[in-house]
Amino acid sequence: SVSGLNVYAYGTVNGATGAGILAFADSADRAFVVLSSGAQVSGATFAIENNGSGSTILVEGGAELIGDVSLNDGSDTLAILGATLTNVSLLDGGDDISTGDTFVDRLNFSGFTGTLGADLRNWENISVSGGQLSYTGPAIDTGELVVGQNGRLTVTQPNFV
Repeated sequence: SVSGLNVYAYGTVNGATGAGILAFADSADRAFVVLSSGAQVSGATFAIENNGSGSTILVEGGAELIGDVSLNDGSDTLAILGATLTNVSLLDGGDDISTGDTFVDRLNFSGFTGTLGADLRNWENISVSGGQLSYTGPAIDTGELVVGQNGRLTVTQPNFV
């Protein structure tokens, strides 16, 4: 059972002057967002933005995320489950990459096959499984990078360290 804010997107969501989905939940609760197959989410500032609460964001196969994601403070999980990512230049998990503050942010690519040029910032854990991520972005900012079963990560960035 998830308490807090629950958002399920099945069609087109466009934040004309702000975020497509602006998920604000009490800091003691979680925001739970699902982009189901056929959903297209975009916004003027971010496709998805969360406040200081924890959040779980699932972008399912057949859904399209158009634009950036900013999850701010709280323990957050962003799961890209075979979805389409369009015009994404930033996937930001929140506060930092340290687990010492008890905020643990996870970015999971599961069944995702494609190229991503976004800045991956402030994730304590990034994992790739069951697909192939070709990364061409400027930076991966994470405490741990895991390539799991049937996953493949190819980095093609000349300045990647």
